[in-house]
Amino acid sequence: MSNFTHHLFATRAFAARILRANATLTLIVLAVLAMWQDGLSEICTNLRKTGLLLNDLSSSGRIIGGEVNTIDLIGIEATRRFAPSAYQLIRKSSALLTYGGNSWTKGRYVSDKRREKESREFFVELENRIAQSAAPGAIRSILSLLFPAFVQATKEDTSVYSMVRPTDENLADREKRICDSDYFPIYFRAAVPAEMFSEAELSSVVERLNTVTSEEAGDRAFKAVLDGIPPNHPKRSDFLWKLGRAVRVRLKSDVAEWLAYIAASHATDYAYDLVNIGEAARALNIVYESAQRPQRSPKTGQ
Repeated sequence: MSNFTHHLFATRAFAARILRANATLTLIVLAVLAMWQDGLSEICTNLRKTGLLLNDLSSSGRIIGGEVNTIDLIGIEATRRFAPSAYQLIRKSSALLTYGGNSWTKGRYVSDKRREKESREFFVELENRIAQSAAPGAIRSILSLLFPAFVQATKEDTSVYSMVRPTDENLADREKRICDSDYFPIYFRAAVPAEMFSEAELSSVVERLNTVTSEEAGDRAFKAVLDGIPPNHPKRSDFLWKLGRAVRVRLKSDVAEWLAYIAASHATDYAYDLVNIGEAARALNIVYESAQRPQRSPKTGQ
């Protein structure tokens, strides 16, 4: 890591001035500057490399733009381009890098001892792969801005990175950060568009559901989409997750209430992991989101 970020936060007075200003905008600018100075400037050392990264961002932006955090997208795409081996390991390791990655409802659950062992082995292997890249220090700086877990595990300057990109589980969710277990997989679907349920497809489903006049009609619309995607396919889980997030803000109240029963009635159709997660957890979230809305009847809240 260069001295740039350390110089920015060398004094408490400087940090205090940041917080008195427009904190959100200021921290976004500082995060971008830190990613450039400590990471990208060490990687994009000529026009060819810069052009390759810009092309990657243009392609991924067309697919998942608006669904993810822009700074995190830049960071993970830079990792994919310039440290592909580390990227592939990260892609498979949500549980060790994200908030909610070790829970019954948002990912998986393992014992503390097993998780500690897996985490230790994972970060050793990740460091080995980072070391194989052309600019290991730059990749470490980028990952430190993306994943608080990386900072803690690798003994990077925790106080510095927590100032540049302060976060917690709720903030990570609001900002669509890659360190949130729900948003994490979206960042990697840009490389595999077939695994995504697109916004156009979701809008079509929402529009269709909002026109139904009965629970039975809603069930037919829901089942048509569910059956059209093979079980265990990532796109199926993505469909259920995105539909769950649409319940509160995009569906009519009566449709949202019907959808809770519809999603629950298809319990035997979902793919289950070892601890009943994956598709089943996404469907359960539809029921949960519906229950948060004012109901016309007391049934959904029971």
